[in-house]
Amino acid sequence: MLLPLHETAIRISHLSKTFHKTRPGLSFRESVARGFRSVPDASFLALDDINLDIRRGEVLGIIGKNGSGKSTLLRLLSGIAKPTEGRIEIYGSVASILDIGAGFHPDLSGRENIFLRGQLVGISKKEIQERFEEIVDFSGIGDFIDTPVKYYSDGMFLRLAFSLMIHLKADIILLDEVLGVGDFAFQQKCFAKIQEIAKSGATVVCVSHNPMELLEICTFYMHLENGKVKEYAAQPAILLDYLQQSQQDSDTTKKNGQEEKTEKQWPDKSTAPGNELFCFQSLRLFSEKTPADNIFFADQDITLEIVFEKLTDEDHLDIAFTISDIFRHEIMACSSHRVHQFFQTTHRGLYRAHCILPANWLNQGNFHINLYTLRNRKEVVYSWREALHFSLQFRTGFDHTSADLVNAPAPLAPALHWELEVL
Repeated sequence: MLLPLHETAIRISHLSKTFHKTRPGLSFRESVARGFRSVPDASFLALDDINLDIRRGEVLGIIGKNGSGKSTLLRLLSGIAKPTEGRIEIYGSVASILDIGAGFHPDLSGRENIFLRGQLVGISKKEIQERFEEIVDFSGIGDFIDTPVKYYSDGMFLRLAFSLMIHLKADIILLDEVLGVGDFAFQQKCFAKIQEIAKSGATVVCVSHNPMELLEICTFYMHLENGKVKEYAAQPAILLDYLQQSQQDSDTTKKNGQEEKTEKQWPDKSTAPGNELFCFQSLRLFSEKTPADNIFFADQDITLEIVFEKLTDEDHLDIAFTISDIFRHEIMACSSHRVHQFFQTTHRGLYRAHCILPANWLNQGNFHINLYTLRNRKEVVYSWREALHFSLQFRTGFDHTSADLVNAPAPLAPALHWELEVL
């Protein structure tokens, strides 16, 4: 159903985009080099007959697996790429951040890049001067505004690019996997600004792998799958469908014999993970009763056990860990690393450390344990991302809460104590 034009920010009609795995045409010299042999034209459809009207003032979140066509769609909307078939109608000015640091000259300072990019998109030098202090203030990098941007971190690039973009007063803003780069405080400031921009009538289109990020800021959702629109609506249940599909894909991988074990051992010290200070001997996740396929029940305590050898007599060593959600791509929990409360020795030797992940804490899903070793309670001397993998599920007939609630795209589903009184 087509929207009235006065309500429409973007109209997409029969949009398709084909990419070639090999170049469709060769130069005369290349043809001679190949002996005039034909080269098969392997191509694939990145987007397949997309039809969509995006409303003014809408914050649209696009979710989908790698290769689903999310970034391709944003590049077509921004004009960087051209469609193979179909048409895109844009009603208003467009600002985009599709790659961190894209469009910045590395040898110019942040100040010089603000004026350069502003003038490239048609803003006068006078207008930029009027907004300059506001741009810098929002970015929070005032101390580095006269530093060449080639020395900026990804987070500093994002701060400057996002701040500049939102102060260009564009009608349509396109964001491709960028808000996860900044620190938490800046992310929250960006989310609030996006909602403010949308209320003013501008349209925002965000691509992300993180359903929680989209749930916080979006009013509409779209699930892309194999270049096609699988779902498009204002219901956050679309995010739930995506997470459930990801879970099913993970379960299929396990059935094909590709799952990671919840126990690892290294009897040979020469092959064990570690460094000159220590090495692991074994890692293990276990519970009182572990179901098949190494899937734990959410209402069970899970024990993390780490056996490691300290190789020197100097320095205190402590073990810490974080738990990250595989599909949400974010840290769910962080250990308090209070091992030092009882681990006071600096002597070399073999040690076993264990802690309890409490029952009825995390929501069901698939998780990684990320391990870290700290020296003298302050310096991280070893980190190991995705050291162990584990899955949580609720028991069949689980009546802690409704199925729809526990399946919601939230990291925690604690069994909280309630009291009810009759008034």
